[in-house]
Amino acid sequence: MFVRELDLISRDEFCRSIDELIESGWENWKDIELIHENQYAMETRWRDGDEVVTRVNWKKDGLIWRSIVSRIPYKQRH
Repeated sequence: MFVRELDLISRDEFCRSIDELIESGWENWKDIELIHENQYAMETRWRDGDEVVTRVNWKKDGLIWRSIVSRIPYKQRH
């Protein structure tokens, strides 16, 4: 688990960091799904190889102040 709590970033700054990943060749952005967002939190999910990645961002005063990323093995339903 990765916890980021050393800095505050705006949603625009977060989007810029994703843009930089895309420009560097990162392909997973095509599958990012916004699961939920309100004034307190944002949850996104995507597949990365054989893992499902879930990222939860907590917001404070309109800024993302904590992010937690979970990676679990992807299991196909039969």
